[in-house]
Amino acid sequence: MGFSGRPWGPGADKLKPRRTTNEFRGNDFRDVDLIQCSFKGGIDISLQLWPEKDTYIRLDRAQERIAKASEIVSSWSDQADARRLALIMLQVYSSSGFEEQEVIFARRDDLDDTVPRDLSDQVWSLVKQL
Repeated sequence: MGFSGRPWGPGADKLKPRRTTNEFRGNDFRDVDLIQCSFKGGIDISLQLWPEKDTYIRLDRAQERIAKASEIVSSWSDQADARRLALIMLQVYSSSGFEEQEVIFARRDDLDDTVPRDLSDQVWSLVKQL
């Protein structure tokens, strides 16, 4: 499931009235388990109430941090498979609408089917410190 800060997909151009942004504010997600749920397309994360569990990560300056992390991960010469998977993870969070996010709020394990948990924890830790 995904939420977008702007209309997209089939039918977006047929909305009446036409709009360039979706109103997305005041949502209370504190007691919700957000599994495979994305917030992208320019959603203002600060206008929502979020769970405060270690299960989630909230990144300000997200795209700046991800770009720096991508440079570092690209230099992992002795860990080809880990480098490839980490770069896939970083690509996910820097494309398809995430690139429009000033702040990213995500579940840490959303990519567990692609990236092993220890590696995703390592990547999130790297991104968080940048």
